[in-house]
Amino acid sequence: MLDYSPSVATSFRTSAKSTSISHNNRTVDDPLKNDKYHKHIDWDKTDQNIVLVQRPIQDVYEENFGEAVEKYNAKQKRADRQVKNYFEKVKKDKTLDLQREFIVQFGDKEFCDLNSNARENFADKLIEYEKWFEQTFPDLKIYNAVIHMDEATPHLHMNVVPVADGYKQGVTKRPSFSKWFNNNGLNFKLFREMQTKKMEKLLSEIGAERKIVGTHQYEKPSQYRETMKEADKV
Repeated sequence: MLDYSPSVATSFRTSAKSTSISHNNRTVDDPLKNDKYHKHIDWDKTDQNIVLVQRPIQDVYEENFGEAVEKYNAKQKRADRQVKNYFEKVKKDKTLDLQREFIVQFGDKEFCDLNSNARENFADKLIEYEKWFEQTFPDLKIYNAVIHMDEATPHLHMNVVPVADGYKQGVTKRPSFSKWFNNNGLNFKLFREMQTKKMEKLLSEIGAERKIVGTHQYEKPSQYRETMKEADKV
């Protein structure tokens, strides 16, 4: 429990399609550890990071799409139409999602600095959150999840592959968030609200409540696609 019943800021964000697993897992080469992208890390505390899931993304692709790809290839009379490497094919496909990264955080630097037991409490709740996410969204396959304790505030980096079925032509199972949302009767706004409610519940269990720091503006689908294109360029 926290020392008192405070209001705590929360954050649930998704990054662009690109990610840096080496950054998340702290496996960057020594010359890069002090560049501008890593100077915020306290490398002396990296051994305190909590690894929850760590699997090669290619294994996740084989487990979840391998059978569908085999069935597709078996129907092809021409060898040049067969899919040799589905992971590499998805990399080049602008309509599919190779993966997505979610970043989940409780509190901020000032709050953690003022509350001695906040970091430990938040880390415990992030572990619970990851387990809940895995059980609640079984078709968002987590292949990497790590809690960073070597930065100003504990936070969870969670990389997932969406698995969606129901395609009538081609490979019948594909990595697509839009199709996954449709299959589950969701959109990103509802999906995010589910995360917020869970985070509020986890905070209540340690005697805190979520601080309302503003409203989230949601773009129209066309605007969202343009935004994500710019994010992917960055």
